Amino acid sequence: MSYMPFPLIAALYPYYRCNIHCNYRYASNENEDNIRTIVTKNPFETSDKLRDLGVMVVEFLGGEPFLDRIFLEKFISRCESNNIGVILSTNATLLSQEDVNFIKSSKLLKLQISIDSFDEEINSKNRDTGQVEKVKSAI
Repeated sequence: MSYMPFPLIAALYPYYRCNIHCNYRYASNENEDNIRTIVTKNPFETSDKLRDLGVMVVEFLGGEPFLDRIFLEKFISRCESNNIGVILSTNATLLSQEDVNFIKSSKLLKLQISIDSFDEEINSKNRDTGQVEKVKSAI
């Protein structure tokens, strides 16, 4: 069996903050701006290093990415310039019309919205009450 000489997909956890409370969360919902990983210091350098490694797809995970729109937009734009596909996971509760326009104009491979159920009673057993309406509005 032969192996690829480079990683095809990289999972990136740029930060660990989230804006909602989930029973099973690993991300902090505290306002801790210092909880950042090294990749958030320079989105261009991070994308360039991934390109140099031969990465073809980045899965953007971690806390809620729309808590840091500036980094997110710079990183996705640079990945597109570097011909790296991006998969983005969000709880969609912070999406503004400007964010939706950015998503539509980007070349995301996939947008994943994290929600347990569109039934508010079921969803609120594990997440903040009110998330369902915010997600529906964003969609």
